[in-house]
Amino acid sequence: MNRRLWCEARPVSPGCKGGGLSRRDDREGLQSGRSQRIRSLGPLKVPPSSTGDRPARPDPRAVDAFLFLEEGTLPSDTFEAWTKLGILQSQVSRPQEAIQCFHRAIEIRPDLFESWYNLGNALVETGDFQASVSAYGQALRICPDAHRVWYSLAFAHACRGDLVEAAECYGRAAVLVPDDYEVWYNLGNVFLDLGRAEESVRAYRKSLEHRRDDHEVWNNLGNALAQQRRQGEALACYQQALLLHPKYDPSWNNLGNVLEETGDLEAACRAYRHAVSLAPQNPTYLVNLASVLARCEQEDQALDCLAQALRLAPDLRHVIHGLPDIEPLLKHPKLTLDSSEPRRHEL
Repeated sequence: MNRRLWCEARPVSPGCKGGGLSRRDDREGLQSGRSQRIRSLGPLKVPPSSTGDRPARPDPRAVDAFLFLEEGTLPSDTFEAWTKLGILQSQVSRPQEAIQCFHRAIEIRPDLFESWYNLGNALVETGDFQASVSAYGQALRICPDAHRVWYSLAFAHACRGDLVEAAECYGRAAVLVPDDYEVWYNLGNVFLDLGRAEESVRAYRKSLEHRRDDHEVWNNLGNALAQQRRQGEALACYQQALLLHPKYDPSWNNLGNVLEETGDLEAACRAYRHAVSLAPQNPTYLVNLASVLARCEQEDQALDCLAQALRLAPDLRHVIHGLPDIEPLLKHPKLTLDSSEPRRHEL
């Protein structure tokens, strides 16, 4: 069976909800033989905010002015004021200042759940996931049934690569609030990374029981099914994802993979072209398109796609050299990796 690349979207950072995807090519898995695909996964859902819905970002000057509010008193001796100030600092993207405020609140009242939880969130914002795990642990010692803390702790573990711990924490959150579709979705992602595809299928299906209009859940369910060689079911999932979000390029790429595996090269080519049209800077899609074009004996266009992919990601050559349809192209004399002018065939 020919190996194909499935690009993978990884966790987004807390505070960036609704933002773009952070894609990772699972090239290590391809090289080591752990995976036959670089999958296109939707990212982890971001844990709930500790500061409410935050309908509007405050003026940064208002954060400093808060020091002189409350009848002109400074918050130096009130944990409530330090906590409020820390939340305001987080809202204006000052996580380091927020951390100092939450530490001060904890010095005054070390038994406060909210201060430890907010500290953990601010530490996640800085990328200090190890310290955030410790802060969330303190919050759970005070309030062990706090669903949002288990959710956030799982997210921090996942960002550290501690997937077993992440799965355990998402599982605890799911027990506490069984209808939280995002928890089930994230649990499915972690199971998939752990190679537990059947468990990931069950988790994604639980997510869909509570919300059926999330294209990322359908896409990732398709990937879990594809890992189990259940191409027909996977195909239906990708089609549902695209029905919900017609411009979701990872699902077009994954749809192309399944179509190619089932032998429908013409339809696979159309799907890959669609993915490339939506994300022309994604080298994974270009490699997949090059591969299927080569199988269709359209060598010139295949070379163009591969050359463009290698201009975008030169190190990709070391990953794709073992792909049977790509290897002959890499040796082709027309393929020049340092060309500054792209070839002019239409993709």
